Amino acid sequence: MHESRPQTPDTRAYQNNHVTFDHFATKSAAFQTVLDRARVAAVNDGRVLLLGETGTSKNFLAKAIHQASARAARPFVEVNLATYHSDHLASELFGFEQGAFTGASRVHLGAFARAHGGTLFLDEIGCLPLQLQAALLRAVDQKTILPLGGKETLVDVRILAATNLTVDAMRRSPERFRADLYYRLAEFVITLPTLAERPEDILDLFRGHLAAARADFGKPPVEVSPDVERALLAYAWPGNVRELKNAARSAALDCGGGRVEVADLPDEVSSPPRRPAVAWQPVPPERILAPGEGKALTNVRRRHVLETLAEHGGDVDAAARSLRIHRATLYRLLGRYRREA
Repeated sequence: MHESRPQTPDTRAYQNNHVTFDHFATKSAAFQTVLDRARVAAVNDGRVLLLGETGTSKNFLAKAIHQASARAARPFVEVNLATYHSDHLASELFGFEQGAFTGASRVHLGAFARAHGGTLFLDEIGCLPLQLQAALLRAVDQKTILPLGGKETLVDVRILAATNLTVDAMRRSPERFRADLYYRLAEFVITLPTLAERPEDILDLFRGHLAAARADFGKPPVEVSPDVERALLAYAWPGNVRELKNAARSAALDCGGGRVEVADLPDEVSSPPRRPAVAWQPVPPERILAPGEGKALTNVRRRHVLETLAEHGGDVDAAARSLRIHRATLYRLLGRYRREA
């Protein structure tokens, strides 16, 4: 027989969680599509799987979905599965009763119980060990949990999950992730773009985080120099929005005047990408397509990139616009082509 355990809101779960869709000002069509899908997901009560590289703000989007849902007045509980040892994850998710094992001197409510009536956000779901994936699948299907040493308990929880794995990695790697669990969690899938895929937002995001950091540090607002803007747009941002936020906070501390200069940026951001000393000379097509130099599709793409660059006289900015990619992406491609030539 199931035992129903009423829960009271955990005030700690509410701290810093009042993120709404209004916090996501964007000029990017790609990210606007993400927000549109997230708004649709929010008004339904289905499970949502957020996909995207590390640092693309999946956790903030999960909080915004919760705040726009019918569960907004109830707890939002976040568990980053990558931060727990596998031996402790079961207790963190499902809890345990007093006396369940040596040293269990009190009842511990797991994340499911703490999120009762609200939303449970499972970040880095791809890190969940296989042996616990079966237990999570059971909790999802039956809406019950079994605390260690306790009785089966009903829980009413909406699950949001996030991972930096791709759909293929989750669906086609049974040794890493159960396909049946993937389909349970992926009632609604939202894929977040990388920061390099939304370059229109880079400067606004940097200014916003810079202003917030200056306020946090009790310092007056500062401007951003044109050289800094160029450096920000030229950088590839492998760490995405999280890395940009850290760069803004670093600049907020290092800035000694009324304007952020390139010297105030982290070294990896302030150092410009390597540019060829002379106008780029495309590799001859016969060399590009030499036997054994790569797959046909890769060679075709390389030919197209280099020919486009040649058409624009080696002007990387113009070629990037023509190719409809960010110039940082083009620089990475050119560097790889030079190494392979």
